[in-house]
Amino acid sequence: MTRIADLLEHKPSRAIRAMIEGLRTASRRNDFAVDMTTFGYVGDSYLSGSPLRPEQQALASEHRLCFGCAATCTIFALSNKLADAAFPAARLGHIGNRASLLGARFGADVEETDVSTFEDALDDFRSGIPVTLFQYLGVTAPEGFFSTKEEYLQAVQVREFSDWDNADDSATGWYLGNNDWEEQLPLVEAYAERLEAAGL
Repeated sequence: MTRIADLLEHKPSRAIRAMIEGLRTASRRNDFAVDMTTFGYVGDSYLSGSPLRPEQQALASEHRLCFGCAATCTIFALSNKLADAAFPAARLGHIGNRASLLGARFGADVEETDVSTFEDALDDFRSGIPVTLFQYLGVTAPEGFFSTKEEYLQAVQVREFSDWDNADDSATGWYLGNNDWEEQLPLVEAYAERLEAAGL
């Protein structure tokens, strides 16, 4: 079995770049709606954020619309299917399909449990908690990247948290939610650039 960490050569910036590309591109597709509360739900209604476009409403009523989070968008980008208009995004609705898509793209055998662990790490990352992604990839970054539990906890202990659901509550400065993920992507891109400069 091949781990996604190996496919990404243990570089967090690669996962983050795929997440950014996935969010931007998938959100423009008619058969996909970004929803940070699900890892790929296919159905008629799930979105807790922005309203659906008319063309999306028709697909949703036919159970051909995929609702997915930043992690789902990352898998979508890594599988190299984002620009494929003939590829039905609804196939992303099952974790087995996501594992198969990655396996086919990289010529590897990717387990569903690894996809799930990777997706959880990405969900933490989009919530402003990068520690889990670094742990999954098996790397530690220089100080200031919040790549260790100790460094992250030290940063958050100096803050008071009223509600853990916005960028103000994150040591990194971002929390990609349903209604504001696009405006926060520049912060995530800057973080990825810093990682790339550090060889990660």
